Amino acid sequence: VFLAGSPISDRFKSLRLKPGAATSALRLQLLQLFFDVFDWKTSHATTANRGWTDGRERFWEMLNRMAVSEFVDLSVSDLAPMMSCTPRHFNRLFREELGASFREKQVELRLAKACELLTTSNAKVIDVAMESGYQSSSVFSQLFKKHLGVSPGRWRRQQLKSGTDQPVHF
Repeated sequence: VFLAGSPISDRFKSLRLKPGAATSALRLQLLQLFFDVFDWKTSHATTANRGWTDGRERFWEMLNRMAVSEFVDLSVSDLAPMMSCTPRHFNRLFREELGASFREKQVELRLAKACELLTTSNAKVIDVAMESGYQSSSVFSQLFKKHLGVSPGRWRRQQLKSGTDQPVHF
């Protein structure tokens, strides 16, 4: 899709060739690359297609302007006004464009950040929960266990015991 030597293809190649490619940090970098690809796509859209994609264009422009850290901290009620639409319309666009609900993607990004923090720091689980965007350690622990099958503390111990960064699958 992208010519060899283009900035996006070079970034993808460098991410693909990194040793220890199954890290949570790599997943976050790939997600940022994903958003950059769509930024490229929307910036290269033809003028003829712009008339019927106005809401979709605003959606992608907003996502491309936003850092992943902002995305995990905001709610649909915060984001919908940025697009001049209702929360219901924002949710519908989000699902159509990304194939999952806003909440599902937000949980995935927050848990990816939590996994990175759990493997790269000695922070308490409650601090990891707060840093990942959760206001309650019990909600964080429930979601973590639901998606990863074990508690955050146990997951950290397993990662330390194995000595490698296991890939995180959501």
